[in-house]
Amino acid sequence: MRGYFDETENSFRLVGEVVNNSGVEQQIITVTGDFFDSQGQLVADETAALDFLPQIFVPVGGRVPFEILVDGLQSAARWDLRVEAMESLNPIRQFPPEEVSDRIDSGRYCVRGLVRNPGERLQESLIVVAVLYDADGNVVNYGEATPSSPFSIFGARVFNFDICVSPPNDGVVRYEARALGR
Repeated sequence: MRGYFDETENSFRLVGEVVNNSGVEQQIITVTGDFFDSQGQLVADETAALDFLPQIFVPVGGRVPFEILVDGLQSAARWDLRVEAMESLNPIRQFPPEEVSDRIDSGRYCVRGLVRNPGERLQESLIVVAVLYDADGNVVNYGEATPSSPFSIFGARVFNFDICVSPPNDGVVRYEARALGR
């Protein structure tokens, strides 16, 4: 997990991953927390935090990146996070991206590849995320891509993705591309 002041948003930005170790598929309701300064004083709580997730459905053993913005907060020395979730009633399908490669393009870290759906048509969505990690395994940043018509991705049809993640992306030593659909 990585936290820093984001000048463009005038917010403290925290990026990380939610991991589903529950044994059942989950639907994330919110990711929030309390933020503390170096003296252990509370400087922001969940009422100041706004979370973003590219995908709210998490398969068993799956991971989904997230970011939390805390408006007006310059820094935090420590944070205690909470994830509120419930069992997902809709099945989640995972698709291993193929022909995946990375490159740097104008300061952006880009991941490209394709997703194939060998099974039934998707009913609702398809999302591909590219998660960037540092040497300690912390999320540095992430990006996502979705086809305009996920229903058309099946059989011989594929979704070619090219996800370019804008800075911050310093210290990236590895990346993962994941695709989830419903």
